[in-house]
Amino acid sequence: MLGSLTAIQAFGYKLPVRLSLQLPAIALLTATAFALPVVILRWSGTISRAASYQWADPAAGAVFGAALGWFVTAVLFRTMAHEVAPVPVTVAVAVMGALLAG
Repeated sequence: MLGSLTAIQAFGYKLPVRLSLQLPAIALLTATAFALPVVILRWSGTISRAASYQWADPAAGAVFGAALGWFVTAVLFRTMAHEVAPVPVTVAVAVMGALLAG
């Protein structure tokens, strides 16, 4: 994954995505990269649920929920209203996503 990101940066690849959707997409991918190892290690049984760093589970869920809320809000406003989502709406949905997922 790190190699592909390095190649993208080295070749100066530009995503064919509107600027208003790039930050939410980057946040969602970053949150996924943070949450995925925690989820896989818990599901596989490699890390017991009684491990001392249980804070990572709700933290990963909250970060992922907030990023997903931001991304979905940005996509819906861009596709349905053809405009950038208002900041108060985006913040409210991101906080709700973080609370529900965390």
